[in-house]
Amino acid sequence: MTKALIVLLGILFYLIQILQALPDLNNHRTAKPETLQSKVAQHDLVTKKVPIKIYYETLCPASVDFFINDLGPAVELLEPHINVLLVPYGHAETWPSRGSYKFNCQHGSDECHGNRIHACAIHEIQNNSRAAIFNVCLMTHTLRRDNRMDFFTALNLCGNQMSVNSISEIWNCAVTSRGALLLKNYGEETKRVRPRYVPHVTYGEENQIFYSGNLTAAICDQIKIKPQVCQY
Repeated sequence: MTKALIVLLGILFYLIQILQALPDLNNHRTAKPETLQSKVAQHDLVTKKVPIKIYYETLCPASVDFFINDLGPAVELLEPHINVLLVPYGHAETWPSRGSYKFNCQHGSDECHGNRIHACAIHEIQNNSRAAIFNVCLMTHTLRRDNRMDFFTALNLCGNQMSVNSISEIWNCAVTSRGALLLKNYGEETKRVRPRYVPHVTYGEENQIFYSGNLTAAICDQIKIKPQVCQY
């Protein structure tokens, strides 16, 4: 064997050793997407919000009680983890009138006015959780049987407390055809569900009905990766 051939074989052996020491590039390439997918799945579990929808009417004592004692605390504690959708209409009736709509509400004309204010607050605030807390504030101050303040006074009080700058827009919406149209649309949504009573509350991806108990705990059961407030 010539000296040149021996040198060539030595170089070849050296290169083989180097190649064997390198990581498997194919395995490395396939591992990356799997890692990325797992991270995306983890992110989706953390950020996916639990839907909760409430069909209600503004002067119904049961609705008021639910807003103050159940919905308000749940939104305050779980706001990053829930998507609250309010449907203010309840057991009302709608009929066309001179290019707009009129309503007949279970607790009288004051409730129809309150329903329109709630509908307009949702529309103007444009943040579901913030609108829910704002309407909780309105509910706290306008229960008729307790002889509390009128809607206009409560609207301004809650606006000041929560730094909501669209109070005049909410009021103007409520007393015009815009508010009537919003409430009519909520009425159509309510009629599709046909709740036997209000408040009618559904939550979770399967629209489970919440009857009574601890709303915060019920929502916590739906959250995949539990926040600290759910770890009890």
